[in-house]
Amino acid sequence: MAWFYNCLKALNIKLRPMYNTRHTYASCLISSGMVPESYVAEQMGHSVDTLRRHYGILLDEAKAKQHVKLNAIFADEEKVADTKAA
Repeated sequence: MAWFYNCLKALNIKLRPMYNTRHTYASCLISSGMVPESYVAEQMGHSVDTLRRHYGILLDEAKAKQHVKLNAIFADEEKVADTKAA
């Protein structure tokens, strides 16, 4: 584990237990919006219910971002379809 603490020191990051990186890993997966909740739960060794209890706010934010992206995609497709029909 010395390599982990050496990396933190080299990057001038406050020393912390390696175990704390679990939260960062889960948060990054969820925030990406690219993986299903079940995958994140499996990676963390949790049930989906436990994942939702601990990371519910992030899950909600990720879903909201996905809705915005999907709406933008469909709006663009409608514009293209309208252009072709004209």
